Amino acid sequence: MDRDGQLWAPKRSWKADLTPDGEGERLAGMDTVNLKAMYNDPSQLREALAWRLFARAGVPASRHTYAKLALNDTYLGLFSVIEQVDKRYLKDRFMASPYFTFIPWDYDNSFGIDFFDTRWQDTDLVDWAASTASYGRRNSGGRLSRIPLVQHLLRNRDFLRYYLDHVEFLLDTELNPDAVAALIGAGGGLWDRVSRPAYLESDTPHGSPFTGRQFTNHEVYRSNTLQEELRRGEETAQGVVHYVRMRHDSARAQLAALRRDHPAGSGGAAFPATLEPLP
Repeated sequence: MDRDGQLWAPKRSWKADLTPDGEGERLAGMDTVNLKAMYNDPSQLREALAWRLFARAGVPASRHTYAKLALNDTYLGLFSVIEQVDKRYLKDRFMASPYFTFIPWDYDNSFGIDFFDTRWQDTDLVDWAASTASYGRRNSGGRLSRIPLVQHLLRNRDFLRYYLDHVEFLLDTELNPDAVAALIGAGGGLWDRVSRPAYLESDTPHGSPFTGRQFTNHEVYRSNTLQEELRRGEETAQGVVHYVRMRHDSARAQLAALRRDHPAGSGGAAFPATLEPLP
């Protein structure tokens, strides 16, 4: 098992090779798994929410769960377990498809985490390059992203309409404050899964976790239960539900304007119906 990811972080991420010599037992069919420390995420929930959202959108995405990690008698903390993108992964998901597909990765810095003074909740649904303006001012002389897909993908009208239909579907079903709050909430939600193993990383509410996690137990509590905004150095981390509420409202307003030229359903996308109980 090798350390991976942010080498400067006191709580490191790991990559575990379960079959180093071609032998050994796989885990749910996987030879390699990534154990992400979620160092920048005070909620410990963002990757779980992101992978679920990609799956609901029909984007092939790595499987995700949580694990408590210990070496011998030393507790290393709560980790996000993510399927490795390897040859088996690519063969299973893409070899039968001739079309381009995103391979999402590294989503512990999502849902309202920012390092570059970008208001992600208000970014343009269509002009992706504009979202890189703050980063560009700090790192590339003010230039926007030159990645071709970022600049040109949504200039195709048919793909743009297909994309907007998916955005509307997700706003209706998954990316809204009620749906996210229910997924996180008590009574079997994500918070119930992560709270105890996260709290075990420190002996006190306000002391530094002995695992090297960046945020104290009280800050984890404030981020989840109180939905408060936290700041640490250049990082700003909004409460997840609070961020989703603002992003949902901004996206709705943008979508209403875009629908004048791109009517709902014009992209030809089809979505599963939700059955409602009979009275």
